[in-house]
Amino acid sequence: MGLKMKFSAIRYFPYNDYTPDSSEPGSTREEIDIGMPTAPAVERSVVLDNFGAYQADVVCPVSLKPTLLPQYLSLIRPFAGELWGGLLLSVLAWGVVMWLLQNAWWWVTGDRGVKFSTALLYGWAVLLERSTSNPPVNDSGRPLTATEGLHKVLEGRNSFITPRFYITVVIDSHYTDSYGQSPFYISKTGIKIIAAFGWSFRKGAPYYRRFHQMVLRLTDAGIIQHWTDDVIARRVKENRAAAALAPIAT
Repeated sequence: MGLKMKFSAIRYFPYNDYTPDSSEPGSTREEIDIGMPTAPAVERSVVLDNFGAYQADVVCPVSLKPTLLPQYLSLIRPFAGELWGGLLLSVLAWGVVMWLLQNAWWWVTGDRGVKFSTALLYGWAVLLERSTSNPPVNDSGRPLTATEGLHKVLEGRNSFITPRFYITVVIDSHYTDSYGQSPFYISKTGIKIIAAFGWSFRKGAPYYRRFHQMVLRLTDAGIIQHWTDDVIARRVKENRAAAALAPIAT
């Protein structure tokens, strides 16, 4: 270790932004004491001490924000009271017929029947053009790009599952107006697909505890969250500026 430390770093969005001056691969052969970013692993834990230093991204669903229903689906207009009464009786009769048919089919084939409440609610869903979907029995397909996924969401009855940081940049750059309004809602909860990226220290390094305390203080003070939000905002600003110059260039 000697009297000085040597850092060998690479560019890692969104926490640093500089040109690397070394091609060192990391903590190998005890030549380098600190490696970042590093994901914890059982094999690495034998020779390295790790702690989380970066805010872990999560995958979360993106969906449309609730909007007002069109006038033809209004509960008051355009139907009169008599028509609403007839509609209620018709939907009730429709639900009873479906329930009887399903139970008759169950009696013939021995398959599972359907509850009366399910048949009644299904009739209402079809009337309101919100019928239940039939998902495929397999999960074959291909991943959608952000643009394709968001277009599916705009069509309705679709959600798009994607990393939160990435989709936040895309939505704020291309689908948000000057008032900060967008048609999309990004879920507040998600699933972590990677445990965490952090810093790794060679076991026995005397400054491991000091670095760990520093990162904990930055996290508790909200500095890391502030850095993340600031970098996302700067990336959005750059994307909007590039989009504004694109028509001029063409």
